[in-house]
Amino acid sequence: MKHVKIRQNPVSSAAGGRREKGEARRAAILDAALEEFSGKGFVMARMEDIARRARVSKGSLYLYFPNKKALFEGVIEAAFAPFFARKQAILQDASLDPREKLLRMYEPLISGGPRSALRRCVCLTFSEGLHNPELMGGFYERFLAPNTARLREEFLPVARTVNVRDALDRFPLLLMAPLLFGVLRADIFANLESQDLMGLFRAHLDILFPARTPDPVPAPNPASDPPGQPDQA
Repeated sequence: MKHVKIRQNPVSSAAGGRREKGEARRAAILDAALEEFSGKGFVMARMEDIARRARVSKGSLYLYFPNKKALFEGVIEAAFAPFFARKQAILQDASLDPREKLLRMYEPLISGGPRSALRRCVCLTFSEGLHNPELMGGFYERFLAPNTARLREEFLPVARTVNVRDALDRFPLLLMAPLLFGVLRADIFANLESQDLMGLFRAHLDILFPARTPDPVPAPNPASDPPGQPDQA
C-alpha cells in the first residue's frame, strides 16, 4: 500500500510559528517587568528598562502593553490567573473535606518560596496597592471579589460553631488572612528568621474547623442503685 505524505499548510504553519514567537516574547516581557517592578516599584520602573531586560525594542513592548499600568496588570494576572483557576478546580472536588481543600488551594503560596512569581506578586499587590489603590482596581474586580464570594459560598455552611460561622459570614478573608500575613512576614524577614508557613496554616485551620470529637459517655450515677442490692439479671 502506497503511503501518502500529508503536507502541512504553509500558511497555518507560519501562523503557528508567529503565534508561538509572540507568546514567547510576551512571556519575556512579563518576566522582565516582574523583575523591574519588584526591584524598583511601579513608579520608578521604566518601560525602556523593561524592554532592554526583555531584549525587545520599546516599540515592540508597546505592541503588547499600551502603557505601564497595563503591563503591571499583566504581570499580576499572569501570576494569579493559574492560582485562581487551580483553586476553582479544587473547590469542585467533592472527595475533599473543607480543611483539605484549603490546604491544597493555598499550598502554592507556601511551596513556591519567596522568589516565585506568585509570592512576589502577593507582595507587589500589597506594597503598590498602599501607594496607588487605583492600580489594583482591575485585580479586585476580576479576581479578588469573585474569589471572596466563592469562599463564603463554599465554607460558610460547613462551619460547625456559631461564632465561627458568623465571623466567616462577615469576614471570609479570615480563611486565609493568617497565611497571607505569614507570607509577608516570611518574605520581609527572610534573612532574619525562618517561618513554618504550613504549620501556621494548619494551626489556623484547626481553630476554624476542629476535628469532630465523640460525645462524652456519661458517668454512672451511684445513687441510681440502692446500696447492697445486686443488679437484677
